Formats: sequence, structure tokens, C-alpha cells
Amino acid sequence: METKAHSNTTTIAILPQRVDSVTAVEIEKELLGLLKPDITTIVCNLSGTEYVSSAGLRVLLAVAKSLRKSNRKLILCAPTNYVSEILETAGLSHVLEICETEAAALQKLA
Repeated sequence: METKAHSNTTTIAILPQRVDSVTAVEIEKELLGLLKPDITTIVCNLSGTEYVSSAGLRVLLAVAKSLRKSNRKLILCAPTNYVSEILETAGLSHVLEICETEAAALQKLA
């Protein structure tokens, strides 16, 4: 997983092609590792993610829940059509904040 700092309070994580049982544990560890004292938002860019399994969905929910406990937030952005369908079918589009593009996610924070 690649990460880039957007500002002093926001980090962007570019998720891999597959978020599944093979990669989920490492992704969760890396996302939670981004939680430095000043970071209030993690934006997960899904533009290159082609598949998310139930293990991947669990990780996204677990990270979002962990962030909410400390008044921080997780924003998903730029999901492919297939990943959007997975999130919608799982009912997560009503639970997680999802933006169409990375720019739209960052605009919400401005």
C-alpha cells in the first residue's frame, strides 16, 4: 500500500489491486499505523482496487470504527464500478463516507 501526506492532518492511502484475505491483515496494520497524533483523516483511494472481499470489507469497517472512537474519520474515494457495487450490496455505502474522486474527498475536508 502506498501512502502520501496531503496535509498535516490528512493522509492518503492508495489501496492495492486486491483487498482480500491475503492482504487484509497487512492493510489494516498499515492504515492503523498512519494514526499519528496530528492525523485526523485517512482518505483511502480505491481507484486501482479491482476486488474487495468480505475480509477487506471487515478491515474498512474496523478502521473506520477505530477512527470514529477518537473523533477522526475514514473517507473512501474513487472506487471502481465493481468495488462500488460491492460496497453498495454490502450496505456500506450508507455506513462509510464515499466520494467519487480523491479531489472530492479532499474538498470535503477544506
